[in-house]
Amino acid sequence: MQAGAVGIVVEPRLEFISRSPDRFWTVFAPLQWRGDSPVRGLERADRELAVDYADEGSLRVRATSDQSAAIDARTALQAPVFSHLNSFTRVSITGHRRLGLRFSPCPEVVVEVIHFDYPFGAPARFAYLDAGGTFLVVQASDAEKGPFTTLGEGRLARGEPLSVVLVEKGESPPRELATIVFADWSRQLSTELSPTAGWGLPQNAFEFGLASNDPSSAAYLTLTLAGTSVGRGWDSVGHAAGSYTNRIEIRLPPSR
Repeated sequence: MQAGAVGIVVEPRLEFISRSPDRFWTVFAPLQWRGDSPVRGLERADRELAVDYADEGSLRVRATSDQSAAIDARTALQAPVFSHLNSFTRVSITGHRRLGLRFSPCPEVVVEVIHFDYPFGAPARFAYLDAGGTFLVVQASDAEKGPFTTLGEGRLARGEPLSVVLVEKGESPPRELATIVFADWSRQLSTELSPTAGWGLPQNAFEFGLASNDPSSAAYLTLTLAGTSVGRGWDSVGHAAGSYTNRIEIRLPPSR
């Protein structure tokens, strides 16, 4: 989707970057594979796109107006999958000058998207939902490792949509670029403790960052239901067999 100079690209299907065949560290797995499912059928209309996949998953995209779009992605897992790195949704954002995020559970805070180092160095920023229903936006101490400092927090009930407003902090006053609503993330995520993050953090995460130290470089948002990207180690955690639903709405502000 295009919002003036700002481009927003959404990858809404559940994707596994590294899997474990035996629930052990994925670094010892024979292969690291993405597990993409081939396309079985594709239909394109004026304002709609429909894709069906061989794994019984599907993708539907519909322009609901000139300023909004709706995405409905389904991914079917025939058996449990244990993974270290995966994504429930990935969003790429370009064309901004200095990007900030405003999360619906803590709308009074606009968190700037920054670059972080790996495996050591400049700290990462990300958010998560804990077992008590508190949504927290935090900053790590060293790369993606703890202890973690809270930047914002608020309540997010299970099944409640999570809205994220993209804000152009490079303008005065800051301007809203777009709102992205994730309808299903909180309902399906795991709040079990992460084996890698420590400090009482769960397996779910909403990670965000920049491609480089340049504040105008490409930004990314990565939502996971259960993964171990944060912290030390290559432990794998599981997704149960079944169908995963990912409904997303993107809304642009009214044209000036």
